[in-house]
Amino acid sequence: MPVDAQEWDGRYELDACSGGLSAETRIELRWPQIRFYESVCQLSAPEPIAGLGDAVIADATCQGEGETWTRRILFMTSLDGGLVMVRDGLALTYARCG
Repeated sequence: MPVDAQEWDGRYELDACSGGLSAETRIELRWPQIRFYESVCQLSAPEPIAGLGDAVIADATCQGEGETWTRRILFMTSLDGGLVMVRDGLALTYARCG
């Protein structure tokens, strides 16, 4: 595991923290696990991405609603100290919430 990956551990909400932490837009990252609304992924084989600061790409094995799937997820710190997550052609920025 990259040394810095655990620095991302925490609760996040899409775009900005609402105070109530909406279940649909909230994630919780405790490396090597990330929890989404109604699904959870185990992260493995993390690799730093040269030239992209603290960016790391990892394999994710996910389960939710009776299904199992795999994907690659890229993580990096956003300019405001939140978390950028890129997966399946989608880039999302999460604010760190308490």
